[in-house]
Amino acid sequence: MEKIIYSIIIPFKNDITFLKRCVKSIPKRKDLEIIIIDDNSDNIDVINNELQIWLPDNADFIKNIIGGGAGRARNIGITLARGKWIIFADADDWFEKEFNTFLDKYK
Repeated sequence: MEKIIYSIIIPFKNDITFLKRCVKSIPKRKDLEIIIIDDNSDNIDVINNELQIWLPDNADFIKNIIGGGAGRARNIGITLARGKWIIFADADDWFEKEFNTFLDKYK
């Protein structure tokens, strides 16, 4: 197993449409983990079931039933991150194709 260099932390609440676009824009790499922290979504079980269909193997979905906003979700993600570098993204962000080259440059 390759060492995790990059941890991408994504706080999330309710709308899975943008989250899917964000996650699919992240390059598939063995040295990268994706940590999605739910901020007490209203329909968490439905979301969790849908995520299981397309979430990549290097991604973890963490249910947070307390809530507290994106900042709290990011802080939870930091405690779980294994990478040397931490990258934050919001669920409605996406990464350009050149992002993979950027990661190689700083590895």
